[in-house]
Amino acid sequence: KLDSKRADDDAVNGSEDIVDGSEMSEEEGGGTEKDNSQALGEKDELKRQIKLVEADIKKVEEAIEAVEGLLDDATANVRKHPKDKFWRDEVQRLGKREDRLRDKENNLRAKENKLIELLYQIPRES
Repeated sequence: KLDSKRADDDAVNGSEDIVDGSEMSEEEGGGTEKDNSQALGEKDELKRQIKLVEADIKKVEEAIEAVEGLLDDATANVRKHPKDKFWRDEVQRLGKREDRLRDKENNLRAKENKLIELLYQIPRES
């Protein structure tokens, strides 16, 4: 049981790392291309960034699902073993992780909305 829990934990931690990594590379790579491009190039760049953010959102959603599953298991174990401090601590730890992931999801959705807004501000070519 603990081995599968660790594997799930690793999956959740791994997906958090992936999200952070793509956010940074997106921001590092976003500026120079945009500076050298016309309106059409800017649109393409914004669309590319929106796709990256959407992929990040999907990863965070998957991580939230994994944490929810772990949280359900830990909660069930608290009911089975009410005096076991490990499971109570585990429920708290997982609850905090879920909160952090939901915050990250909300931040990514805000970023996506801002990018979409920027996309619509670019004048159309005739």
